[in-house]
Amino acid sequence: MGIFWSFFYRDLNIACIGLDGAGKTTILYRMSMGVHARTMPTVGFNVEELSVAGVNFKTWDLGGQTSLREYWIHYLKAMDAIVYVVDSQDEDRLELSRIELHRVLTHPDIQLQGAPLLIFLNKCDNQRISKEKLKEVFEINGWVSEEREVTVCECVAKTGKNVNIGFRWLAGQL
Repeated sequence: MGIFWSFFYRDLNIACIGLDGAGKTTILYRMSMGVHARTMPTVGFNVEELSVAGVNFKTWDLGGQTSLREYWIHYLKAMDAIVYVVDSQDEDRLELSRIELHRVLTHPDIQLQGAPLLIFLNKCDNQRISKEKLKEVFEINGWVSEEREVTVCECVAKTGKNVNIGFRWLAGQL
């Protein structure tokens, strides 16, 4: 029975990445605890287990500081999907954020061509970057293919606004 059950049931590994201060940890704590929790910059990684629409996620929250981004590649090799968080108030680093995501999606050691990509545009209660601008700068249409589904979800992690919508979309893709 164990082998049969494991064929149909397994935790899905999700990487949650983005530049430092984008709100990755706040989003995951909101989903796992249902409340806003004070966070500190992630040094290394956090792991949160989430259950969304009957799908269990083991979510790897990877630190976004410059010195930690080079390690993302090592974690991403075993992921089923990517959640990428962008701070909608950080217009100065939008191009850097695009570069980091593109680096991950095109890295030769990562075989995530078919992995769904959920991009949270966070802090939309006072946003300076629109969803349309993000799609243009990130060249989102170039990443959508028959193998990869991509969506951008505007959210406010502190209040929880639209966070569950993004994760429900992701659960539907897996």
